[in-house]
Amino acid sequence: MKKVLVLSLLLVLFCSSLSSGQLLINNPNWRNGERFSYEVRFRDTLIGSMNYLITDTLFDKIKAYKIKVITNVGFRGQNTSDSISLLVRQQNLKPLFSYRSLITPQMALKFQVRYLSDKVNVRLDSPQGTKETDIDFPKDGYDNDEITLILRALNLRPGAKYKFQDVSSMSITSYAVEVDVLQPEKVKTPLGEYLCNKVKMKVAGKEAEIWYQKDKPNHMVKYSDLQSGTTMLLKEFK
Repeated sequence: MKKVLVLSLLLVLFCSSLSSGQLLINNPNWRNGERFSYEVRFRDTLIGSMNYLITDTLFDKIKAYKIKVITNVGFRGQNTSDSISLLVRQQNLKPLFSYRSLITPQMALKFQVRYLSDKVNVRLDSPQGTKETDIDFPKDGYDNDEITLILRALNLRPGAKYKFQDVSSMSITSYAVEVDVLQPEKVKTPLGEYLCNKVKMKVAGKEAEIWYQKDKPNHMVKYSDLQSGTTMLLKEFK
């Protein structure tokens, strides 16, 4: 039960999607060296943190953002460390390559993912050995580890709806996501109070509510998983 709780937390925090034509995303011009972090809570109990770093880079001569995400979660003696390096095109945030290392008390996994024109190559290294799998890459597909960042780059006007596909290397499949933009709300965080654009995201029968700063740089301020009671709150950015 403890293992399932910790792993499901990590999956829920990163997953989302549904098909309907590509999102119209232009380069959000994220600042090179941008850092931001969140406290992670389970039913009001602080259980860990999630830390982001975004830098400019080149990948096969393509201008890209390198998104580094480190998550450390501990609950009832079960500690999990998740480290992700994801490269996406600066032009439209389409994924290019990712590397992930996930360590729990029960196992250690490494994922290497290459995004090609029509397919995704996933290499998994586990205690059982190495396995490579190819899956379809939908035209409206994005890496599941960038989903909350994609929403940050959209025009979140009340009443807007977005649909797209999320490609999950951990599950070796794509998921359908629907996003509805709700009315703005104020959110209190360790950094103070923010006026935010609020969205509701539906993924595989589950729902999450997410709040983004109305003002630049439009950071995600709060994430709430309505089923598990897990929340994330912005605690630092620079």
